[in-house]
Amino acid sequence: MTTPDHSAPHVPTAVGPGFVLDATQVARLPGDAPVVPQSVEQPPIVVNAAAYPTAGGPRWSRRGVIATVSVLLCAALGGGLAWATSVADTPPAPKQFDLRGTFTLYDTDFDARDGGCVGNGGYDDIAAGTRVVVYDNAAKVLATSVLGKGHRGTGECEFAFTAKGVRVGVGSVQVEVSDRGKIKFSEQAARTGDVHLELGNN
Repeated sequence: MTTPDHSAPHVPTAVGPGFVLDATQVARLPGDAPVVPQSVEQPPIVVNAAAYPTAGGPRWSRRGVIATVSVLLCAALGGGLAWATSVADTPPAPKQFDLRGTFTLYDTDFDARDGGCVGNGGYDDIAAGTRVVVYDNAAKVLATSVLGKGHRGTGECEFAFTAKGVRVGVGSVQVEVSDRGKIKFSEQAARTGDVHLELGNN
């Protein structure tokens, strides 16, 4: 086996007309200086140690802590504002109500007036526009109204009325039509429209 002689100068190898291949294996013209390959330096690799947790547990940066606290505060404030808004949207309890009722006059003879029926004879005070008064238990006036147009049925003439602004919490009310006497009703009946007065022979 023959050992190559590295001390001997390299003889360029011809690679084509007018070109030779030198020791760097680069084709060049005869007489040109050989090309010396340049080493390329690689940039150092920088590792961000803060991006990796240590054995002691997760690492929290100041910016991360501030962001987390901000999110929690926003959530707490948002919940508080939602609760306050819901409370503010709750309508207050009413302090007054409208009392709606009817007054029915029973008789065999009615007069006609303004397209409706009215009482006659001893009932001539019962007609559209007759005064209605609502009292509390101490006979203090709570509200007033008048009878509406009478609607005639078989042996009866019925009037409707609405007394507005009756105070809530009175317990019970007394209703009087004309001067025919006070009739007592519970506040529940007054608030639900279950107020019906009658006069005459049914």
